[in-house]
Amino acid sequence: MRAVFLAAVLLFAALPVRAAEWPPAIVAAVKQRESACAKEGGRPIASNRFLRRVQLDGDGRDDFILDDGKFRCSKGAPGRCGSSGCSKEVYLSSAKDPSKPVLVELSGSYGVRKSKRGARITFQTRSGYVTYRFADGCAIPVSGGGERRC
Repeated sequence: MRAVFLAAVLLFAALPVRAAEWPPAIVAAVKQRESACAKEGGRPIASNRFLRRVQLDGDGRDDFILDDGKFRCSKGAPGRCGSSGCSKEVYLSSAKDPSKPVLVELSGSYGVRKSKRGARITFQTRSGYVTYRFADGCAIPVSGGGERRC
């Protein structure tokens, strides 16, 4: 148990944002992954690419992307991954909610592109590329299919 706690501390220290700055939903998502790792008899391995803080919807608040393909456990494959890729979760922050999950996409990779019209995320999925923009607390598909998710 002591090793798991130490690994969690190292994981938090290595991520691009400090755990004390994370909204409750992000803390809960990280703890859920750590718990699943511990149940497999493993411990989290620090990765600074698992959690990304980025401005997506233009409201001036930090939003977050959790990439399960970058979460590492000392035992077994990364969690939430399958033949279609790994889960990528997008959380938008607002005045009402410091981090609201608005999108989960299974993909092999993703990219964020910022422009004057706002940020867009493109996911490489099993059926092709899907691009979303973010506004009014929603993930809005702009190409490749996908569904509006709020």
